Amino acid sequence: MKRVSEYVDQWTQYQSLWDLQPEMLYEKLTSDLDSWMQVLVDIKKARGQVDTQESEHEIFPFVVDYTRVQTKVSVKYDYWQREVMAKFGAALGISHLFLTHPNLREFRY
Repeated sequence: MKRVSEYVDQWTQYQSLWDLQPEMLYEKLTSDLDSWMQVLVDIKKARGQVDTQESEHEIFPFVVDYTRVQTKVSVKYDYWQREVMAKFGAALGISHLFLTHPNLREFRY
């Protein structure tokens, strides 16, 4: 029974995808492009753990069917990936602007 409980606990960790507020994440990342890149890599890596052909896990004598939860988690990862990519693009544009603006001023004079 302990193994079943541990396995179910692994799935409940995905609850954080619903609990996380976008503004909190963006405040933490600010304009640090390395942090943004790491978050995107982490999303992709975690998403790979969910996107499998399997939809059930057997721990004798129990079979855990996680089809519905797997779909919901995948949809939530899609949402976060779109959100973070959009914000990352905006952060990259702003960061790039800050990096090039002094150079443009320098070349102007």
